[in-house]
Amino acid sequence: MSAALTQRGYSVTTGIYDHLPTRKAKAHHKLRYELADRFGSNGTAARIEHISARMRALVYEVKPDVALVVKGDLLDASVWQALDEVGASTTLWMYDEIRRTEWTPEKLKVCGAVASYSKADTAALNAAGVACAYVPLAFDASTQITQAPAVPEVSFIGARYPQREAL
Repeated sequence: MSAALTQRGYSVTTGIYDHLPTRKAKAHHKLRYELADRFGSNGTAARIEHISARMRALVYEVKPDVALVVKGDLLDASVWQALDEVGASTTLWMYDEIRRTEWTPEKLKVCGAVASYSKADTAALNAAGVACAYVPLAFDASTQITQAPAVPEVSFIGARYPQREAL
């Protein structure tokens, strides 16, 4: 999305709030958040607080005119408040079914414009009083895709996660 917007002349700053780029980051995430949840501590709340603090800082640093938030269910209300404070026009785009997220129709009312790739979710959200537009999934035509060896038993359609590429 950032590449497409940049190609169209927009100045784009990307904040990937759930990215774990190194083994150290993945290990920290596993220990601090996932294992905490398993042993009765609220690791999810700590993760949301940590992610939200980073994204709030980015919002105040960049002061965007427009913010496109993808999924965003791990951002707390303070991030949406920060976006409002800097005057950003916000759109939340859901690339996953709402049932697979932490979103509820009530929580979505603070997000500005809402869009979903799911026709069923779009209809349900509109019926629940959340103005939601249908925006289907797409692909990045500029991505170079190499031909993998033919393995008819396995076919992935979706994000190019490193594990999928290796498989």
